[in-house]
Amino acid sequence: MRYHDGITAVIRSLGGGGAERVLATMLNYWAGHGVPVSLITTTLAEDHAYPLHQDVRCITIPPAKGGGSLDNCPWDVRHLRQAIMEERNRSVVSFMEKSNLPCILATAGEPVRLVIAERTDPRMQTEYSDYKKALIRKLYPLADALVVQTQSVEKWAHGFMSKDNVHVIRNMVTVDESITHSQLRLPENFICCMGRMTACKGLSGFIAQLPRLFAKHTDYSFVLLGEGPDRASLTAQVSSLGLTDKVFMPGFLPAPHSVLKKARVFVLPSVFEGFPNALIEAMAVGVAPVSFNCPSGPAEIIRQRENGILVAEQDYDALADSICTLLDAPQDCDRIAGNARAWAAMHYNLETVMGQWNGVCKLPLDDWALKKPLDSPPLLRSQGAKSVVWQARQPTRQDAHTLG
Repeated sequence: MRYHDGITAVIRSLGGGGAERVLATMLNYWAGHGVPVSLITTTLAEDHAYPLHQDVRCITIPPAKGGGSLDNCPWDVRHLRQAIMEERNRSVVSFMEKSNLPCILATAGEPVRLVIAERTDPRMQTEYSDYKKALIRKLYPLADALVVQTQSVEKWAHGFMSKDNVHVIRNMVTVDESITHSQLRLPENFICCMGRMTACKGLSGFIAQLPRLFAKHTDYSFVLLGEGPDRASLTAQVSSLGLTDKVFMPGFLPAPHSVLKKARVFVLPSVFEGFPNALIEAMAVGVAPVSFNCPSGPAEIIRQRENGILVAEQDYDALADSICTLLDAPQDCDRIAGNARAWAAMHYNLETVMGQWNGVCKLPLDDWALKKPLDSPPLLRSQGAKSVVWQARQPTRQDAHTLG
């Protein structure tokens, strides 16, 4: 079977989340430069949370029954192998361990370059079983390259992979202020946080500090962007504190930048991060950030009191005090906000980051480097990226060669 220059991306779903937003941006970039691009997920294209370029070919493989065989990885490896082979793209990019592990097996023996990407800090994933941890250490070295987001996770990967095959690539920021969300009734002055409503984001601990913070700054409110399983408990906490009229939770916004830009301070109270996309998005629109120095990412982004403020992890009192310090010093807050915007523009711009991805994927840059992006813009999922629901076929002798 002959393969051609192109990209096949594999991820469980393209639902709302930082990793999903990054992958969608990458696929749109490649498709806009004429690169053949396919996306394989276990969910339908109409359920994707982010816009995709009209030339991205979307393939849906129904999830494996019973959660799959690789410790709750949702793929049937044989079906995934067939789908990758049918796309015939020479480069395969997989995001997150639930897709990385099956992709390593699915591409075994095929003349493709497999690049797997860790989007969290695996050291902090307490829900990983010993079996999954062993699979990661045994199978990840079989990939052609592993992309991580921080130097601390890079050191972890060096414990079982060749240093030449581990690459640190930060996330890009692409700001879209064209969607104004004018339907939202937001307060005039507010502190903002953005992230999935889960325990690892530390939201409950920060919300507990709001009465003290609002006592000092009565004209301020708190806006929390995002969705997640903890919404009900956080809503109940806000109500119990008597802050229903001071805390706004408008939900997940695919393009949040016009809202972020209106915030005076951005807060990141996370227990841990893989790489805090929300932090650099807030910096990119010129909002002063205050963040816990949690593993991993913030300390590699924030230069203390230059482009943000770092606070000892889990010290919620100090986090609230640092926010108050900025609100009490408008000129200092403006200076940090301006430096944050400049830092994000320099280090997390699209062309720089995609140049690194092109190198790791070993795309033939000479073929595409001089091509201008195509005029056709990304299309919203409601307008329909090309979508195919994949159907299994009878396995061939070639399929059975390595999976037999």
